[in-house]
Amino acid sequence: MQAKSNKRLKYTLIVTLILLLSILFTGCSLFGQSNIVNIYQVTQSGETINTREGLETTIENIEDSVVEVYASLSSGTSCGSGVIIDTTNEQDDLSVRRYFVVTNFHVIEDGTSFLIKFTRLGLQVSADLVGGDQESDIAVLVFQTSECKSSCECKNQSESNSTPCNETCEDTCKCGCIFKGVKFASSDTIRLGQTCIVIGNPLGSLGGSVSIGNVSFVSRSVEVEGTVMNLIQTTATINSGNSGGGMFDTNGNLIGIVNAKASGDGIEGIGFAIPSNEVMDKFARLIATSKINDNGVVTEYGYIEGRTNYGLGVTESNDSVYVTTISSTSVFNNLKGTYSTSLNGLSQGNTYLQKNDRIVKLNNQLVTSLESYNDIKQNFKIGDTVTLVVARSVTSGFSSTTYYITLKATLSQFRYSVPN
Repeated sequence: MQAKSNKRLKYTLIVTLILLLSILFTGCSLFGQSNIVNIYQVTQSGETINTREGLETTIENIEDSVVEVYASLSSGTSCGSGVIIDTTNEQDDLSVRRYFVVTNFHVIEDGTSFLIKFTRLGLQVSADLVGGDQESDIAVLVFQTSECKSSCECKNQSESNSTPCNETCEDTCKCGCIFKGVKFASSDTIRLGQTCIVIGNPLGSLGGSVSIGNVSFVSRSVEVEGTVMNLIQTTATINSGNSGGGMFDTNGNLIGIVNAKASGDGIEGIGFAIPSNEVMDKFARLIATSKINDNGVVTEYGYIEGRTNYGLGVTESNDSVYVTTISSTSVFNNLKGTYSTSLNGLSQGNTYLQKNDRIVKLNNQLVTSLESYNDIKQNFKIGDTVTLVVARSVTSGFSSTTYYITLKATLSQFRYSVPN
């Protein structure tokens, strides 16, 4: 499939499995009051549904809770998936309802506007960013709708045409303004080998796609661009665009948010999801630190307290650590450092940090592996001054010169915001 030149689809993180433990991202790419919300959590209860008919019923009940997510970038469009979280009591008779959408940070990063599409309902709404956390790869969007019962229609798939909504429609009535949120199951109850259902938007154009698999590992510790993540491993089919989609148990309760897969020769059926307990924690913290006015407009973005704006992605190769990404919110982004032709030589000028620079020292300690890098980085806190030394080889004609670049910056609270 050939993408149009004026669009960029930033799909699910395609990852390469290194030594069965290390994973690298290689994907294409008015003041309000603090919010107090209710997260509806369910524990595993009742008998597990394993029959084909039971799975079909479960999928019918949850399919409209998973949406397509599109972020407009300066260079095109980022595509992914998301799950609806309704924090309004179902019994409340409100004229306006507020919904949150949980997705992956990498789906919305650098987006300037956001669109939510309900695949089967044929509806779409604009959304605002509530907040995002790069480290956990979780982001939250919000949208509000007014109830419009007079315009409800029955969307029963067995009917060729929609009919006006009335008392006989029962659950098949899908109102264009009232949506069903997911229910959470504790990821602590996940069992090795259990059946799981994944719903998402593969390829950014096949919203509502369903795949069935098993939990192949309950908590896999992996390195993702220098960050350790503990993820659910699954055999369910996951493709580009599934990022942010839901992983459900056979009772239809959310157990994870899809965010990665392994890709490469000889690799099949290795996908990953962020556990539901981690999703709930980050969702609640992003909401609590945000401010949203009565019109549903976000006036202050949410954040995870204590996160620094270090913002570098790295990878290890041949016993060296290299910079792979520099976040737009990184303290090192657009920061000039001094350079020299020797490690402790006199400064010869100024330059910026670049991708593929080899990290030599971090806070005056030698970096010899990803492990040593993480040992140093894990102690960073807000207010710390960080000194980073990298090496860069520059070839001119038949000669090559290695430059050592030193950058110094003070870390502050990471609080992601929509680019201007």
